[in-house]
Amino acid sequence: MNKKQYMSLAARVGCLACELLGIPDTPAQLHHPRAGQGMSQRASDYDVIPLCPAHHTGSALSVHMTPIQFKLLFGTESQLVEMTQERVADLKAQAVGAGFG
Repeated sequence: MNKKQYMSLAARVGCLACELLGIPDTPAQLHHPRAGQGMSQRASDYDVIPLCPAHHTGSALSVHMTPIQFKLLFGTESQLVEMTQERVADLKAQAVGAGFG
């Protein structure tokens, strides 16, 4: 799967933070974790986390504005990347099963 296809499926997953709060299918933008990256670098496009604007850059419980609280409530960025990769694999399998792969 190329990068563009992966990112499209990752965005379709919806906001993981909202999902963990019991609100599934919230439209999402993709967050690139910076842990383990240099100051001006970002993670691979295969290591993204789908988050709604409020959980991505909003002022309350967002990965950028309140990272410690975000991590305590939703898990580490590594855990969320892994969850995203699992969800993307599930979406890809569903597409293949439906004859779209």
